[in-house]
Amino acid sequence: TDTIANTFKEHIELTANNYGRKSGDRMLITLNAFNKITHVPSRVINRRLPFEIVDGFLDRDSTQISLPKGYIIEAIPSVIHIKTKFGSYNAEVIKKNDSTIIYKRVFTMNQGYYPKEDYNSFRKFRKTVARKDNSKIILIKQKP
Repeated sequence: TDTIANTFKEHIELTANNYGRKSGDRMLITLNAFNKITHVPSRVINRRLPFEIVDGFLDRDSTQISLPKGYIIEAIPSVIHIKTKFGSYNAEVIKKNDSTIIYKRVFTMNQGYYPKEDYNSFRKFRKTVARKDNSKIILIKQKP
């Protein structure tokens, strides 16, 4: 097994006004605000060469989100577990209480050499991770 050479830990406390995006009686809140995967490798139709993931890594994130007063959860993303030869991705939202949720995410990218035939699968994995990293919860204004 590979060992992780470098470890970086940080604890951030942040208060943000107007973080959610309102839409009528609803509010959308992005779960992963700090460590999103956004890059999806380019589509290559007739790839001729193998590819390499040079730097493998492990990201373990946990974010506690206090919900705005007067709103309740209408929808949260399902728990997700993805495991491929390129890495794995796990994410879940835990309702701590009526006003607090915890978003947990673990993303592992495996270093290695891969044949050209695996490129589309690798691209699909990264595309799925990027989409899941953009997940939101939907809150709805409580009726008085």
